[in-house]
Amino acid sequence: MRASSLGRTALAVVLASIACGPSESARVAATVDAAPLVPIQAREEPGTARPTRPLHEVAAALLPSVVSISAPGRVVRARGRVVREEPTALGTGFVIDRAGHLLTNHHVVAGVREPLVTLANGTTLPARVVGVDPPTDLALLEIQARPDLVPAPLGRSGAVEVGEWVLAIGHPFGLAHTVTAGIISARGRTPQEIAPRAGADQHHYASFLQTDAAINPGNSGGPLIRATGEVIGINTAIHEGGPGIGFAIPIDMARELVPRLLRDGRVERAGIGIYVGAVSPEVAARAGLPSPRGALVARVLTGSPAERAGLRAGDIVLEVDARAVDAETIPAVVALLAAGRRVPITIWRNGARRTLEVVPRRLMLR
Repeated sequence: MRASSLGRTALAVVLASIACGPSESARVAATVDAAPLVPIQAREEPGTARPTRPLHEVAAALLPSVVSISAPGRVVRARGRVVREEPTALGTGFVIDRAGHLLTNHHVVAGVREPLVTLANGTTLPARVVGVDPPTDLALLEIQARPDLVPAPLGRSGAVEVGEWVLAIGHPFGLAHTVTAGIISARGRTPQEIAPRAGADQHHYASFLQTDAAINPGNSGGPLIRATGEVIGINTAIHEGGPGIGFAIPIDMARELVPRLLRDGRVERAGIGIYVGAVSPEVAARAGLPSPRGALVARVLTGSPAERAGLRAGDIVLEVDARAVDAETIPAVVALLAAGRRVPITIWRNGARRTLEVVPRRLMLR
């Protein structure tokens, strides 16, 4: 599947939400119907970021973690006997623990009952699809645990800066373990920006990293790696307009969803019914906020949980469930909330902080 086809498959689901109506500067907050769980790998503690390394050293260290994903394909027969079976290449993935769990894209394994995983050493193993989340194009696979598995270290996408060097590793056009280099071109890209024709007047709760590292069909599901040697994204799409503009799922989002995929095989979501935008210095000054932070509530939907909680247009959301948010991060933060649970939301209104309680409702994705 072409990487850009994400705009017409998984992104069609991403863009569904309880919010309706166009708003160029607005975003919709939604929530995951599950309580926060411990990710597979321990979180990086503040102040423990690794130093940058030469890119060739980063590539050498991460190559053993990257796998190719294929499906049983055409059977070749000679004189009535099966000579060989030619697998159909699907995409890329990478190992995240020694128990045999792998991350890749949902669109890589969609419709495949028994994917095959080929390790860097050439060993091919059957894989089981543990769980998928089409809205974020994420899939979790499992192969038999082996002592030679090399887990890729997971970093923090929230700490990545625009302009940082990154590497992409994958299998574009069947060219095994291809390494490409580039920079982080932007953060917080929306599904509408990735695939405008998928529904520019719709809304989402996911944001993506943009890179100019070459990403082509076959790279889907492969790691995007900082110069520190840590995975900070999962390559997922290219822009409909042409090459040179690729997108990756932030690894922070994957960290939060993996425990749910392990537990339930899927992710249920809920919505609170607000449109939010960025807080500019001018907006902060008018609101009496000491510094530009938080997420500006542009609109509250009638009858929504947000309206019942007392949120108003013009409020600035500072924290959700005791976690600081802004217009870029609020979709990921609210994705941790459980439908039906009372959640504290700290806002700035009339020059002062106040705390409200909202009860998210389950979101029925189409």
